[in-house]
Amino acid sequence: MDLFDGLLLYEITLLLLGVILFLILSAGLLYYIIKKEQIKKLLLFFVIPIVMIGYPSIKEITISKDRIAFRKHLEEYIENPADSTSRRKVELYTEKLEKRATDSEDIMEVSKSNLLLGNPEKAVTLADKALQKDNTNQEARDIKRLAETQLQVNRNVSAMAQEEEAEQEEPEQEATLSESGNTQIAEPASNLNNLQITGELSEEAIKPVVSQNNLKVKSLQNVEVTQKLSNVKSFLLKKAAADTVSAK
Repeated sequence: MDLFDGLLLYEITLLLLGVILFLILSAGLLYYIIKKEQIKKLLLFFVIPIVMIGYPSIKEITISKDRIAFRKHLEEYIENPADSTSRRKVELYTEKLEKRATDSEDIMEVSKSNLLLGNPEKAVTLADKALQKDNTNQEARDIKRLAETQLQVNRNVSAMAQEEEAEQEEPEQEATLSESGNTQIAEPASNLNNLQITGELSEEAIKPVVSQNNLKVKSLQNVEVTQKLSNVKSFLLKKAAADTVSAK
């Protein structure tokens, strides 16, 4: 692992300056000892480089712990998409680690979490960034492929919804005019018929949603991924299937 992995620029600068200052003070201490001069005052200055070196080091340990917790909660969320606690934890650690992700693997992990959290556009951007760091990162390629598929499906679903809305607009207007014309002469029994018709229309309105979610499932099924990302693909398929069931 890189010595400066996960550290921000100012933290790296602080660490390097601390090391340089420590070496200078060490040389000065050696000089004082050779000259047999008082070293008490010089020893006080050692606190400064120790703090400068210590802060980034502690920060790096914290980042390492965050990475472990992040991967743990990510796996838990993949295993159980309905776990809202794991989702919140993933969101929290994704936000914390995104700005500190510097190498291809870390960026890829953040890209994966964004994909699972329903942010395919951001997942694509981060996957591209990971591939710029390492164009042999197959997991990043797979994540990008899955995210692009979701984006394309979302566009198709949006287009389908607009078309269906346009098709339903004219019949709805005609039905509204017809109902308003018959309101004054309608008998009480006709109200029951209207309720029944409304129920049928609700079922018809659900069908496009089911169709759209089926499109998501089929599109994701066609995406080939490596074994490492098979659980991510399964997660996305479960989510799409769950949306279909809830729509029904």
